[in-house]
Amino acid sequence: MQLDEQHQAELLRFLHTDPHINLFLIGDIDLFGFDDTIQRYYGHYNADGNLVGVIFRFREETMHLYATQISDTFITQAYELYEQEAFPRIMAGSKTMALIGSRLDAIIGSKAASTMAVYTPNNLEIDTSEVSVLTSADADAIVALESQSFGVRVGAHDHVRTELHQGLRISYGWKIEGKLVSVATATAMTSDSAMIIGVCTDRDYMKQGFATKVVKRMSDELLKQGKQGVLFYTNPAAASIYERLGYEPYDTYYMCELKRSASHAKK
Repeated sequence: MQLDEQHQAELLRFLHTDPHINLFLIGDIDLFGFDDTIQRYYGHYNADGNLVGVIFRFREETMHLYATQISDTFITQAYELYEQEAFPRIMAGSKTMALIGSRLDAIIGSKAASTMAVYTPNNLEIDTSEVSVLTSADADAIVALESQSFGVRVGAHDHVRTELHQGLRISYGWKIEGKLVSVATATAMTSDSAMIIGVCTDRDYMKQGFATKVVKRMSDELLKQGKQGVLFYTNPAAASIYERLGYEPYDTYYMCELKRSASHAKK
């Protein structure tokens, strides 16, 4: 069944059984509520009437799955949404994927696994005094640096500027003589977690420890607010950096690209 405002307390209690895995689902309730022009939450209950599974559809982009038990109706609805709508991917943590098993293999084209890590501070001492909080005035510099590392995004300047102004993202950076040379951003913030994204350094200033200092400062500041940083990585080099800072592997997170025909993609 599709959930709405009357289910909010129940839904949040269930999602908070694993607040880090569900940071997208929890954060988007705070941002968009149950506006079904943007997102929809579907709930699945066991025989005792307890909520045990949630299917979350976000815009035209993703379907997130989270469950502690998997019923036939859960799988059936996942297939129905796949047939009715043209979103390109499914996302879920390892425990939910293990419960699903092979039952969605008919629509999954490929799976990409990344390590999800959560910040637990250690005794590492790093001088982060020169790391600064960035503002909307830094939006162009942030986008320029992110574009160098991740590619150009259409409309990124206005998007980043608006999110910084509205507090939907928090960015920290390292500047040298006024030039932004390293940046990291926190987004999808909930009462428990914040997702760390966009960690990058100008290619002319790499391997000087700037990104490490920026992520450390931001992670510590978030922790003071009761939020643990959550980030994703796939390569061993990133693992060694983040684990040195205190990011401990938490789960394997899957992004599953779906099989789509050209006609289906136009729905």
